[in-house]
Amino acid sequence: RHLLMRSVVDFYLPDCVDEKHGGYLEELDGNGEFTRGNGKFLTLQARQLWLFSTLAANDIRKDEALVAAQSGYEFLQSHFRDDTHGGYFSRVSDEGTPIDSRKHAYHNSFVIYRLVSYFRATGDRQALVAALDVFDALEKHAYDEEFGGYQEFFHANWSPITDPDEPIYVGAINTKTYNTHLHLLEAFTELYRAAPQPDIRRRLDELLTINTVTVRHPKYPCNIDGWTHEWRMLDNPQNLRASYGHDVECAWLVLEAARALDRPLAPLRQWAVSMVDYSLEHGFDRRHGG
Repeated sequence: RHLLMRSVVDFYLPDCVDEKHGGYLEELDGNGEFTRGNGKFLTLQARQLWLFSTLAANDIRKDEALVAAQSGYEFLQSHFRDDTHGGYFSRVSDEGTPIDSRKHAYHNSFVIYRLVSYFRATGDRQALVAALDVFDALEKHAYDEEFGGYQEFFHANWSPITDPDEPIYVGAINTKTYNTHLHLLEAFTELYRAAPQPDIRRRLDELLTINTVTVRHPKYPCNIDGWTHEWRMLDNPQNLRASYGHDVECAWLVLEAARALDRPLAPLRQWAVSMVDYSLEHGFDRRHGG
């Protein structure tokens, strides 16, 4: 608790809140002070909203945390949300003008998770409705009916981005990634707990399969990030590598999804242990730690 307060809560609260425009400041100057000027990124804004909502829900500097969470929530809804096409833009200016109106399933997964956390902290059902709207937008525009899983990267009107020269966020253009599907699993788990609807359950169950079976390397007990739309592994040196942090995270998030679905954990035990053991064997630095 001491480390949490000193290194996280006291650092971010309230200094990262943009009192002028709303939302959260993202950059630090040379003196370690929060500053503005480089805009606001959807994933970071959503993660900060989760932080302050979670602090409030756990009665940690609750009044200040609620004020900070409300600032992030209102900025998210006023400036990142696309009221015309649905979903949320990737980046806006400090003031809230869209500067990258493209949409990514990865970014929008964090919006779902964080809106649910704000709903839990405040009881504001409009936040839960907004989270369900994101799920519906992904279902309508990003879900791959033929091969399963989700297409990931889109223009503002949800037309897929296919130009390989486009600046990217997560994964290569026109691919599916473990990273995005891992965080969709995380988001849908929390959404299903808050709104246990059959369509969310169906997608969550599919994402559990994708993260335990589909993206697993055929030889080694680790998951691989890049895949074609048909779920063929990208065979290049940049892709054929393990991300130990993601694999440990995946073990945790899969078990959380199974709990939410009220599925027994025993059938997943060997899979989870093999993932974590492999990460410990090859990823842990026994000499220096970390």
